[in-house]
Amino acid sequence: MDMPTAGGIFMMIKNSGDAPDKLLSGSSPACGSIELHEVVMKSDGTMGMNLLDKPIEIPAGGQVELKSGDLHIMCIMKKDDQFKPGSMIDLTLVFEKSGEMTVSVEVRME
Repeated sequence: MDMPTAGGIFMMIKNSGDAPDKLLSGSSPACGSIELHEVVMKSDGTMGMNLLDKPIEIPAGGQVELKSGDLHIMCIMKKDDQFKPGSMIDLTLVFEKSGEMTVSVEVRME
Protein backbone atom coordinates (compact mmCIF):
# COMPACT_ATOMS: atom_id res chain seq x y z
CA MET A 1 0.00 0.00 0.00
CA ASP A 2 1.40 3.39 -0.99
CA MET A 3 1.22 6.10 1.62
CA PRO A 4 0.41 9.68 0.54
CA THR A 5 3.48 11.89 0.22
CA ALA A 6 1.71 14.92 1.68
CA GLY A 7 -0.48 15.66 4.67
CA GLY A 8 -2.69 18.55 5.77
CA ILE A 9 -2.01 20.39 9.01
CA PHE A 10 -4.95 22.09 10.71
CA MET A 11 -5.07 24.42 13.74
CA MET A 12 -6.46 27.63 15.17
CA ILE A 13 -4.04 30.58 15.08
CA LYS A 14 -4.87 33.37 17.53
CA ASN A 15 -3.41 36.87 17.51
CA SER A 16 -3.66 38.47 20.94
CA GLY A 17 -1.71 41.53 19.77
CA ASP A 18 -3.10 44.93 18.82
CA ALA A 19 -1.81 44.77 15.24
CA PRO A 20 -2.52 42.28 12.43
CA ASP A 21 0.16 39.69 11.70
CA LYS A 22 0.79 37.39 8.73
CA LEU A 23 1.76 33.74 8.57
CA LEU A 24 4.53 33.74 5.95
CA SER A 25 5.85 30.17 5.93
CA GLY A 26 6.78 27.16 8.01
CA SER A 27 9.15 24.24 8.35
CA SER A 28 9.27 20.86 10.06
CA PRO A 29 11.89 18.13 10.35
CA ALA A 30 9.08 15.67 9.48
CA CYS A 31 8.45 17.35 6.10
CA GLY A 32 10.55 18.03 3.05
CA SER A 33 8.80 21.40 2.78
CA ILE A 34 5.78 23.27 4.12
CA GLU A 35 3.31 25.12 1.90
CA LEU A 36 0.31 27.32 2.62
CA HIS A 37 -2.75 26.14 0.65
CA GLU A 38 -6.40 27.00 0.12
CA VAL A 39 -9.27 24.93 -1.22
CA VAL A 40 -11.16 26.62 -4.07
CA MET A 41 -14.07 25.88 -6.37
CA LYS A 42 -12.83 25.29 -9.92
CA SER A 43 -14.66 26.53 -13.00
CA ASP A 44 -15.90 22.99 -13.70
CA GLY A 45 -17.62 22.85 -10.29
CA THR A 46 -15.09 20.55 -8.62
CA MET A 47 -13.00 21.44 -5.59
CA GLY A 48 -9.26 21.93 -5.96
CA MET A 49 -6.29 23.00 -3.90
CA ASN A 50 -4.11 26.01 -4.70
CA LEU A 51 -0.75 27.05 -3.33
CA LEU A 52 -1.30 30.46 -1.74
CA ASP A 53 0.60 33.28 -3.40
CA LYS A 54 0.19 35.53 -0.35
CA PRO A 55 0.59 35.17 3.43
CA ILE A 56 -2.34 34.25 5.68
CA GLU A 57 -3.41 37.36 7.61
CA ILE A 58 -4.37 37.00 11.27
CA PRO A 59 -6.34 40.08 12.40
CA ALA A 60 -5.41 42.00 15.56
CA GLY A 61 -7.19 40.42 18.51
CA GLY A 62 -8.62 37.80 16.16
CA GLN A 63 -8.03 34.30 14.91
CA VAL A 64 -7.91 32.21 11.74
CA GLU A 65 -8.83 28.55 11.62
CA LEU A 66 -6.74 26.39 9.31
CA LYS A 67 -9.04 23.48 8.45
CA SER A 68 -9.88 20.82 5.91
CA GLY A 69 -11.66 22.30 2.91
CA ASP A 70 -10.32 25.82 3.50
CA LEU A 71 -7.00 27.49 4.36
CA HIS A 72 -4.44 24.97 5.66
CA ILE A 73 -0.77 24.02 5.85
CA MET A 74 0.56 21.18 3.70
CA CYS A 75 3.46 18.95 4.71
CA ILE A 76 5.05 18.07 1.36
CA MET A 77 7.30 15.01 0.99
CA LYS A 78 6.48 13.86 4.52
CA LYS A 79 9.00 11.59 6.18
CA ASP A 80 7.10 8.40 7.04
CA ASP A 81 9.44 7.45 9.90
CA GLN A 82 8.33 10.61 11.75
CA PHE A 83 4.83 11.00 10.31
CA LYS A 84 3.02 8.14 12.09
CA PRO A 85 -0.53 8.36 13.53
CA GLY A 86 -0.41 9.24 17.22
CA SER A 87 3.06 10.78 17.03
CA MET A 88 3.84 14.46 17.56
CA ILE A 89 5.85 16.51 15.08
CA ASP A 90 7.39 19.93 15.56
CA LEU A 91 6.18 22.66 13.24
CA THR A 92 7.92 26.04 13.11
CA LEU A 93 5.68 28.83 11.84
CA VAL A 94 7.18 32.11 10.59
CA PHE A 95 5.13 35.25 11.15
CA GLU A 96 5.83 38.72 9.73
CA LYS A 97 5.74 40.48 13.13
CA SER A 98 5.91 37.71 15.74
CA GLY A 99 8.85 35.90 14.12
CA GLU A 100 9.29 32.14 14.51
CA MET A 101 7.08 30.04 16.78
CA THR A 102 7.43 26.27 17.16
CA VAL A 103 4.41 24.16 18.05
CA SER A 104 3.87 20.42 18.36
CA VAL A 105 1.08 18.93 16.27
CA GLU A 106 -0.41 15.45 16.53
CA VAL A 107 -0.40 13.22 13.46
CA ARG A 108 -3.85 11.72 12.78
CA MET A 109 -5.27 9.59 9.99
CA GLU A 110 -8.68 11.00 9.05
